[in-house]
Order: sequence, then C-alpha cells, then structure tokens
Amino acid sequence: MANRREGKPALQPIGLTWIAAVLRQGGHEVQIYDMLTEGYYNEVPHPYDPNFIRYGHGLKELYRRLDSFKPDIVGVSCICSLRHFEACDVVRWVKEYDPTILTIMGGNHPTTMRKLVLDECKQNLDFIIAGEGESFMLEVARNMSWWHHPRPVDSWKYFGEPGPRNLDNLPPPAHDLLPMDL
Repeated sequence: MANRREGKPALQPIGLTWIAAVLRQGGHEVQIYDMLTEGYYNEVPHPYDPNFIRYGHGLKELYRRLDSFKPDIVGVSCICSLRHFEACDVVRWVKEYDPTILTIMGGNHPTTMRKLVLDECKQNLDFIIAGEGESFMLEVARNMSWWHHPRPVDSWKYFGEPGPRNLDNLPPPAHDLLPMDL
C-alpha cells in the first residue's frame, strides 16, 4: 500500500445535511456518521481487490455508533459509484446488527443505477431514494409503523422527488452534525 497511486476522495454528504435539517425541524433526533471522513486515515487492503485500499471506519466502529444512538432509520449516502460496494456493506452490517432498522440509500449512484443497487444490496435495503429525499425521509420518520409492513415487489423501493427544488424552502443544511475539525 505504500506505493499506491489512487487518490482518497472524501466528499461532504451535503444531501444528508439537508435531510438532517428537515428531520430536526420536524422534531426528530438526528446524527450524521461520516464513516469515510471520520476514519480517513484507517487503511486496510480492499476485500474485493487487494491491489486497492479500503479506508474509513469499519464494522466495529459502526456497531459502536449504533449501540450509542439506537436509530430506527439508517440512511446511507452513495454520492459516487466508486463507493457502491462499501455502501452496500454498510446496509448489510446495519441489518446484521438489527434487522428492524429501516435502511435507506440515496445519492447519485442509487438514483441513476437503481436496478444495480437493488441487485447488489439484495434483501438488506428497504428503500432507495431516487432524486431529492427530504420530504420522503420526513414522511418515513413520521410514520415508522407503516413502513415496517412487508411489501411483495421491489417497485415500492423507489421514492424521491425530481429536482431541482427551491432551496429557500429548506432549513439551512445541518453542517454542525459533520466532523468539521478533521
């Protein structure tokens, strides 16, 4: 790994900061756990190809966070296709930790590659948000019991709103939930 040549991108999950702001405005307790950024200097050989590295926090750190927060919903942002395997791993780890936690994935990759994400994440992913997710996440948080009913087909997994939206109608992004001191 000392001679590696690939870069290590870490993008701010801006979509999650807006969703978090809308959820807080709706009276819900919210945390953002940016596994990639908070564990930026943790490097291990990538499990799918040892010629590459995986960086960021892993399973143990995720379980510690789940133990301390006890969420009903975990939203996973997959901003770029480069990270889709890791996003599916996080969804799987959450379901292994507690199968009753609703798992939702959004971002550019799930929006444009819905079928691929469903195939790769299999039974661990409850919903895909294709497009803007603020309204949908608020609706899920308000009606948790309804969303836990099993559904027979995959088509119900696609939600979201087409963009662009009027950002003036949203609260300011919840940047305070991100680790800005890293």
